[in-house]
Amino acid sequence: MANLEHLSILRQGVETWNQWREINPHLIPDLYDADLRNYPLQGANLSRVVLGKTSLSLAHLQGANLFQADLYEADLFRANLQSVNLQQAYLCRANLYRANLSHSQLQQARLGRSDLTKANLNQANLAHTSFTEANLSQANCQDSDFSYAFLKSTRVYGTNFDNADLTGTCLQDWQTDNLTQLDSVICKYFYRSYNIWDNKFIQRYPASEQEFLAPGELVTCLNPKSITLDLIFSEPMCFKSLLTSLDSLSQDHKSVIPQALEQQKDGSLLLRISVAETANLDSIKQAFWTEYNRLRQSSKLRSNRTDYAPNLSALLHILANP
Repeated sequence: MANLEHLSILRQGVETWNQWREINPHLIPDLYDADLRNYPLQGANLSRVVLGKTSLSLAHLQGANLFQADLYEADLFRANLQSVNLQQAYLCRANLYRANLSHSQLQQARLGRSDLTKANLNQANLAHTSFTEANLSQANCQDSDFSYAFLKSTRVYGTNFDNADLTGTCLQDWQTDNLTQLDSVICKYFYRSYNIWDNKFIQRYPASEQEFLAPGELVTCLNPKSITLDLIFSEPMCFKSLLTSLDSLSQDHKSVIPQALEQQKDGSLLLRISVAETANLDSIKQAFWTEYNRLRQSSKLRSNRTDYAPNLSALLHILANP
């Protein structure tokens, strides 16, 4: 619950509040869970203020200073945060649906699991910001700086990234769709994964520090063209070994997707999978058959006679629901 004395001072107006902050520079104001809906806070000094679970929906915060502010689970629905300083702010699980963050400064802010659906981030500075599992769907991110941002498992369905800078970002498990606008994005390189133990981005692409992506190449990297690879089973198939082998293969090759299962005239089964156009087909084949044969011969996964029966409909059901 908010400190009533601090809340009373804020309600006297931004000028009085800012003067009080100047007189008490080391005091950390507590406005936790306060009701500040539609409140005029333009230019307010809210740096380091505790604003967790505070209701700031429709609040007017243009030009406010929220440096290192604690906004955990704060409600900022349609709040006006234009040109706000949110550097190093803690915004995890915050509701920023349709919030206006244009021209704002959010460097090194933490927005894990926050909702930024349809938010306006036009020309915002988001360098080194963490968006782990955040929702940026349909947000306007035109001309924004996302350089070295952590975008693991971030949803960006229908998001507009026209002229946004994504250089050095970590895009592990990034969730896009065919409406995500990335054609004109600026990205010299990116990272595919994050090492939690060393706290750093890994698997740079392109791998060499002397190589960089060409304009528009990020779209191709994230949505590579696929080709078909056929795997023929001349002997009765082991269901468990097949599924485990495919799962293992997809861990190493994200683009591997089972497409169809066909029975040949000679009675053999043909499993058709799609892989990235740039993938090494011989390497994928070898990896699959090595793992499949090892598991098939393993006493732990050896199935009984009925498990090996080439039941086409059952296999199709399993492959359709991995």
